[in-house]
Amino acid sequence: MAFVMPTILFFLVFKYGPMLWAMGLSFTTYDMMKPPRWVGLENYESIVRDPIFRAALLNTLGVDSISLETEEPNLERVFLHHTGRALRD
Repeated sequence: MAFVMPTILFFLVFKYGPMLWAMGLSFTTYDMMKPPRWVGLENYESIVRDPIFRAALLNTLGVDSISLETEEPNLERVFLHHTGRALRD
């Protein structure tokens, strides 16, 4: 167990620590000049009401769905090739 402890500590400090810190900051208003002030879900409510965010979200989902449709046959081909079930030419 002792030999994995440095790796676990590394992930806790450098991966999960910043994620938790950012999640906590998302519930505050913070301009780096004053201490963070708790606003709760106000930030998320303003994002949902923002028409530019909605347009960007729809654009992102549209591009992702197009790229998934074009990449899916290639992923299927790679999977079948690696499992040995590929059709021989």
